[in-house]
Amino acid sequence: MLTKPWTFQNSAACRGMNLDETFFSFKPEGIALAKKTCSGCPVKAECLEYAMENRIDFGVFGGLTDKERRPKRECR
Repeated sequence: MLTKPWTFQNSAACRGMNLDETFFSFKPEGIALAKKTCSGCPVKAECLEYAMENRIDFGVFGGLTDKERRPKRECR
């Protein structure tokens, strides 16, 4: 169960993009595009916090893959 609504998405740089092909991709080019999109996103921090608080274990959130978020989550 998610702890907070995902309200920041209305201001996200990824709004309107095909999230499945980029942010939830196994392909390196999809992951690279997701990270590039996140790099200039005005709500990058909120997105990352959302993924961390809700323990989302797949996809790119706040510019980090699930594997990159895992060590940060374990430190909390």
